[in-house]
Amino acid sequence: MRKIIAGCLMLAALTGCSTSTPFVLPSAKSIVIVPAITKNFRVATTGLTVFQNNLDIIDDSSWNLNQLAYDTAVKALGPVYQVSEASPDAALWKALDDWPFLEPDIGNEIKQHVHVTSLPDLFLCISISNPPATGEQYPDILRAVGISKQRVWITNITPVAHAYLELSIIDGRTFKVLNQLPLSMPQKKQAPKIGISDGTFFYGGGGRLPIAELDNFPWRDHWADLTPAEQQEAEDTIRNLITASESYTLTQVLAGRAQ
Repeated sequence: MRKIIAGCLMLAALTGCSTSTPFVLPSAKSIVIVPAITKNFRVATTGLTVFQNNLDIIDDSSWNLNQLAYDTAVKALGPVYQVSEASPDAALWKALDDWPFLEPDIGNEIKQHVHVTSLPDLFLCISISNPPATGEQYPDILRAVGISKQRVWITNITPVAHAYLELSIIDGRTFKVLNQLPLSMPQKKQAPKIGISDGTFFYGGGGRLPIAELDNFPWRDHWADLTPAEQQEAEDTIRNLITASESYTLTQVLAGRAQ
């Protein structure tokens, strides 16, 4: 029997098959939403040489993405739970600005830096993350929330908008992290695989994560060089990605289908 179990585990590891079971949301009445999407919008290019690389960090606070994240959560959870909002203080923003390069203990950060009058049954925090396999050779593109472009031989890969976020579900009494899930897209809205032809690199985890091609987007390395219409297209795409991925992920959690 032990040999059979060991063999199954080895086969799962080799084939990439998941042995995890769907996450079931604990019984709860009250949920506090902590929208914690940092206000750094990344405009990134990776070129054939380091001299073609470029990274602009833009303050996107006027886009009100955290309000969007909260409103989306209320729409999904409001019919079932008592939902309220709590904003983190400056120290949590600093910790999240360092993420995903320095991952914080999100449960402990919530305990220290999110203040509520009474503890809820659950905290749900929406914050930035990264796709699982961007690779160290691509240090700037495809990180957090932004638009990215990769130059390759002869041509360029279509610029993409991405909103890599994760949902942390935290016990409201113990502040233990019960689960962390990347926000993912419903199948009908997933982007196709795009990337280097040898298959070593693909945008967006094959489309499951929130990513969208910006077709016919006249790429420029600097945000200030984009026209107002192009900037609006980028913002609208990001907002659509956040709404679609958050709604879908919360629906999966409520249905007990999230892993």
